Amino acid sequence: MTLPVAFVGTWKFEYDAAMRAHWEQHFRLEIANEQEILAALVTIDEEAADAQIEITPDGEVVSNSSGAEFYRAKLGAEGAALSFVKPNGALVVLTLTASDEIRAEEPGKPAMRFRRMS
Repeated sequence: MTLPVAFVGTWKFEYDAAMRAHWEQHFRLEIANEQEILAALVTIDEEAADAQIEITPDGEVVSNSSGAEFYRAKLGAEGAALSFVKPNGALVVLTLTASDEIRAEEPGKPAMRFRRMS
């Protein structure tokens, strides 16, 4: 698959209040101990601060934070959008909303935004 050149590059995750609220709610459902919830949120906040995706010319998306790769997946085309399946089975659809912004839609999560780094 030939990717639209506009998608190729490195994109920085824009961690916002909606995404943090999503994770807080998730942890409150999964973890009973308040200190463990707060520790999990600190971990998520730290990972999100450095989170980025790289979209390669050969059709892969690579997710990483602070030099640690979380996953690598093959991209598919969905009209003007791209899509991929995460290792957990979730389908993610990427849409270019501006020359410097990608919107990522994943079921069960708020929309995610990524800003072009390179």
